Amino acid sequence: MRSAIRSGCILAAVAGASAHAQSGFDQLAWRNIGWGLGDWWLVLVIPIVGLLFGMAAYLIIAHYHRKYREKAMVREMAEKAFTGAVETCDLKTDEVNAIRSLVKHDPMVQPQVIFQSLPFFEKCIHAEMQRLAASGAAKEDIADAELLLTSVRRKIGFHYVPVEMPLASTRNLASGQIGSLFSVNGNTTLLHRAVVGKNTESYFTVTWDAEHEDPGRLGPGMRVRFAFARQGDGLYGVTVPVVGMGRQGAIALGHTVDLKRNQMRQYVRVETDAPCKVRLVKTAHAEKSELAVGAMLTARMVDISGGGCCFSADKSLRPGDMVSLTFNLAGDAFAGIAGRLIRISLVQKEGKEPLYRHHIQYLDLPANRQERIIKYVFEKKRILSQWR
Repeated sequence: MRSAIRSGCILAAVAGASAHAQSGFDQLAWRNIGWGLGDWWLVLVIPIVGLLFGMAAYLIIAHYHRKYREKAMVREMAEKAFTGAVETCDLKTDEVNAIRSLVKHDPMVQPQVIFQSLPFFEKCIHAEMQRLAASGAAKEDIADAELLLTSVRRKIGFHYVPVEMPLASTRNLASGQIGSLFSVNGNTTLLHRAVVGKNTESYFTVTWDAEHEDPGRLGPGMRVRFAFARQGDGLYGVTVPVVGMGRQGAIALGHTVDLKRNQMRQYVRVETDAPCKVRLVKTAHAEKSELAVGAMLTARMVDISGGGCCFSADKSLRPGDMVSLTFNLAGDAFAGIAGRLIRISLVQKEGKEPLYRHHIQYLDLPANRQERIIKYVFEKKRILSQWR
């Protein structure tokens, strides 16, 4: 009996101790749940940090979305410009495919630029011909590619390069161009008078008078230097490989786009017919002049170049007169162009009202205006050449 009572007491004591311990744990847990200053700081900071991260993500996504839309818009505009140029040049499907293959040689440039830039066009042509040569393509395939590229060149208008525009490749050499041939080592003159003959997309030939000159021993793989002067443009020098020796005094030379040029300050004129306003600024012959200083004369533009122009009028000014010109070239307006009258000629006689041609030299023409005039001259020359 006593043993049972003792056991009950022990169990009661253990149960009490357990209950007391559990109560202590519960109190400790509830105490730790309490919100301190650090807890409130976390409650405030975490949403703010999340908001900042969200805003940053939104801005990044918006930035890249805008960039994507801008690129897509540029691509769309470029494709429209390309399509418009294709229609203007009346290119066939195989010619369009050829141009798309050409522009792949420089994917950083918009495709429509090939219709506008001679250097870019020649760079792509050169790369394409090098690719064909390195691919081991059959001669028939290369010949077909040449015919296609020549057709593209003609339709775009790059088969003829006006002297206002420098050459971008030996493919721009005109038949009949005269130059001299030198050795690369030692600068020995091989031919004093070498004349450009045939010029294809793969090579060009130079001929000489075999009775008076001898280039010596030349063979495929050797390199020579061809130097020539292009009237109204500049002095050129190119280093090219010999690709073959023909009969009757002919050498076939490979092409290059690496041309060394020293510019000549001369300009070629192009005919035009546009209204022109001429204001007399200064004259040394006021008593003989048909126009008072400051008066305006209505005239017609006859021709124009990057260095001067010519206009016709029913009144005559005097050589040495200073004038101010206002005219419009294909929608591009020019006002206040200063010039000096260098020559006058009578072009209409035999009982009709006299008509005088006035030849003007520009004075201090800003470079940007001169470039715009030269661009107009080049574009008109190119359009005229397409009708030849």
